Amino acid sequence: MKLAELVDTAIHSIKTGKGYLAHGNDGTIYVVNQEIVLKLHNGGYHGCPKKSAEHELALGRELYQQGVQVPKYKELFAARLRNIECFGVFMERIHGVDASSLSSSP
Repeated sequence: MKLAELVDTAIHSIKTGKGYLAHGNDGTIYVVNQEIVLKLHNGGYHGCPKKSAEHELALGRELYQQGVQVPKYKELFAARLRNIECFGVFMERIHGVDASSLSSSP
């Protein structure tokens, strides 16, 4: 999928609320398709969403290239949504295991 298509699909997911997957201290994750997610940054760690997204993209790519088991980082996302500049990172979607299904015993 080309970047323009990813952006269009991501904007649709965000606007409709259908693509919501999870959220954390630094952003919200939306499903773009079965292979790609978008982490939309709120700027929590770096003061502004753009810096936060750029930092995560650079760090994620470096870790992936070094063989660390992280998602493959694709591209930076930048769009104007509801008159607000939004920034995020497109990355590989990893289908993990729900933490509640794991045993708590050693």
